[in-house]
Amino acid sequence: MELKTINDYIESIHEKFPEVQIQDIKRICTFGFKSLYLHNSYGGDTLIKDNDLWCYIGNLTNDSLKHFNYYARKLAVKIRVLYKRKKIPWDGYYYFALTDSEYQKYLVQKNSKGRPKKKFKFGDVYMYKIFEECKIKEHALKYIFRIYYGSDFGYGFFKKDLVTDKAELIVEREPLKFEDILVYNNNYETI
Repeated sequence: MELKTINDYIESIHEKFPEVQIQDIKRICTFGFKSLYLHNSYGGDTLIKDNDLWCYIGNLTNDSLKHFNYYARKLAVKIRVLYKRKKIPWDGYYYFALTDSEYQKYLVQKNSKGRPKKKFKFGDVYMYKIFEECKIKEHALKYIFRIYYGSDFGYGFFKKDLVTDKAELIVEREPLKFEDILVYNNNYETI
């Protein structure tokens, strides 16, 4: 197998597009290959298609459950990359999701008799900086909360034994199905 570089393609591309200068072709090819490399190094998949060409760099499977989880993981990567690229201002909140049983434990604390509790125990949770990423990665969980932090701790972190009075329930939903997370069925802010 012979390794090729961008310079190996410039002459053949210039023959097909003689009106474009060689320097511009080289710049376009460098940008394209660099983008392809970066998207794959971030963990994203790449699809290049034309009438005669179909090139997919990623993982294809026949198992629908594996495909659903893989799609959700890759969509979360895409959301994070585009969030960074578009320089979307952060709202200061971190988001986390609870299962039914965890939510019931929260309700028991909230509705207990006696003096109202000031702080509630949520247990071990994973905090997400991007709301859409939380919705996608925690697709099986029904209840999404948010907490205002104000300080940036990165795109996500694990919080052991979360106890707070600042968490507010913002979404109550049914677990998501594959059609619920598809890009063309949703109006994602970052995509």
